[in-house]
Amino acid sequence: MSEKQFTSEEALAKKEAENTIKNYSRVANMLVDGYPDLLPQEKWLYVCLVRLCGKEGTRFLSLRYISERTGFSIGALSACKKTGSPGMLKRLHEAGLIHAEIKKMIDNKGNETKNAQFHVTITDIW
Repeated sequence: MSEKQFTSEEALAKKEAENTIKNYSRVANMLVDGYPDLLPQEKWLYVCLVRLCGKEGTRFLSLRYISERTGFSIGALSACKKTGSPGMLKRLHEAGLIHAEIKKMIDNKGNETKNAQFHVTITDIW
């Protein structure tokens, strides 16, 4: 691992620690009783995203990072063109629990980086 990658991951971890809600994350009870079309795994992903987005409720996250932090595979998180499956993130977006859109990242020189990230915003369902 290069020093630049380590520094980037270290900075990301520090920012996450600053924005994390200490010791617990709150989710609405209606998540449990409502949303009958969502699978339990998708509801758990929502809880994990609430934790990852922290107090601000919004954050840029790569699929790889979400996968590493939640335990869900990248394939389960993203849409599959072969099967037509929308993926867990898209299903949460369609249910109105999150707003997720893919954003290209721009480096210091104004060029697009290789990997796009999801800009995830937790929707206030209360």
